[in-house]
Amino acid sequence: MPQGDDLHAISVAYLGPEASFSHQAALAVFPPQSTTSSSSTSSPVTLNPLPTFPSIFSAIQASSTDRRQYDYAVVPIENSTNGSVVGVLDLLAQCGLDPSAPYPDIEVCAEYYLPVHHCLFVSANSTTSESTIRTLYTHPQVWGQCARFLSSRFPPAKVERIDVGSTSAAAQLVAQESNGGLSAAIGSKLAGEKHNLICLAENIEDEPGTNTTRFFVVRNRKRQVPSDALLSYLSSRSEAKDAVRNKSLLAFTISHTKPGALADALAVFKTYSFNLTSIDTRPSRKRNWQYVFFVECEQAADVSSSNLAASDEAGLNMMLADLEKYTESLRYLGTFEDQLVREGDNAP
Repeated sequence: MPQGDDLHAISVAYLGPEASFSHQAALAVFPPQSTTSSSSTSSPVTLNPLPTFPSIFSAIQASSTDRRQYDYAVVPIENSTNGSVVGVLDLLAQCGLDPSAPYPDIEVCAEYYLPVHHCLFVSANSTTSESTIRTLYTHPQVWGQCARFLSSRFPPAKVERIDVGSTSAAAQLVAQESNGGLSAAIGSKLAGEKHNLICLAENIEDEPGTNTTRFFVVRNRKRQVPSDALLSYLSSRSEAKDAVRNKSLLAFTISHTKPGALADALAVFKTYSFNLTSIDTRPSRKRNWQYVFFVECEQAADVSSSNLAASDEAGLNMMLADLEKYTESLRYLGTFEDQLVREGDNAP
């Protein structure tokens, strides 16, 4: 791993092991050797698997002082079929410019949409068929993405479903097991190839061709890092486009005793001409039945600007100042280029 004194190497964390969907997203945004950049002096890139989402956020937060530094991390935030990745939302709720937050220096700086295709794998050393499978392994998000296939082929009454940390970890488990071939994994084609598994079925997701996972790229705002690898990804997405839009991610809580408190808060976005592109909620974990509202909003921006947030920064600051009057807590979690709108409102 690059050390803190190596200013030219970019270190990127993702949810491992290798061949996970997070690994595929990291490869797309940060290709090793910066192959998306036309510059021969681009910073080298190393991709580093970490075991859990909390370990990723802790590593990025520590990177402003620790010699074992990570410049960026790529984490899934939502799936088009199965909704939000709640573990990541709960960690984002602990970010933002607040000294009391566990991760006060972490911000979102980019997004990426990854088409997701799931396969059913068994060990290469077994003679397993679908009828003999008694245990399935995969990441918790995948059950919902493959609900129709699983309910018709592997009903819970007959087949045990076991959650693991990632789809690549599921493939790894099946490859290592010696239980007579009664287990199977659901994961990516890349994971199956890496662990030399046999594929029994491809594209088993409920929405083949449209199942997509959105990823956030996060960084430590206090750490000065080479940005050419990330900028090369953004610029490659901006070619032949007339304009871009920038999303800002906010998290806030409101009073639950004041009638219309949420309506008052949301009205501020309209006042300052910010379009709400997404809204989600999670328990605040500070008191029962209080919720954190996650809001993404956007204004138009000039694609030629060297600062993607420059054109709406003043409006954003005024909106935040006004929004603070109607919230109990408010955290700004970053501004980044909207990649979805660039594809004509269809995920890439």
